[in-house]
Amino acid sequence: MKRFSVFAVLVLAAIFFVSMASADSGGSGNYFVGLWEGVDPNDGSRRSVSISDNDRDGVFDVYQYDTFWTLCGDDKGVTAGSAAVGAGGVLHFEGTLTCLSTGTTVPFAVDYEAFRFSDTLVEVPLGVPLAPATLHRTSSR
Repeated sequence: MKRFSVFAVLVLAAIFFVSMASADSGGSGNYFVGLWEGVDPNDGSRRSVSISDNDRDGVFDVYQYDTFWTLCGDDKGVTAGSAAVGAGGVLHFEGTLTCLSTGTTVPFAVDYEAFRFSDTLVEVPLGVPLAPATLHRTSSR
């Protein structure tokens, strides 16, 4: 009976540690939370992306600011919308780009691919002929 109790404790401890490790492995999306910044390779502008999940429901709030949006006719712009972790651990964002001078809005979608070793995100625009941008983490929760 004593061996069974020790075995049960070890199994429960192993399950606990495995579940904790997988919860922080990006499957839950926690890795994406933070402030990311980079240079847009399409036009050389400065890009900032804030990703948060304050209510911890797995639906992320994404806000992006760029000093020069090609899609806005060379205007500053912001995007706002939501994102969720999809297949392969990619964070899929759908939202609206708002051009600041004109108030014009454009639907905007992007996938964020995480590279933990270099602490970077690659932002891949969807449905528009723009090159991917590499973002670096500047702040986390």
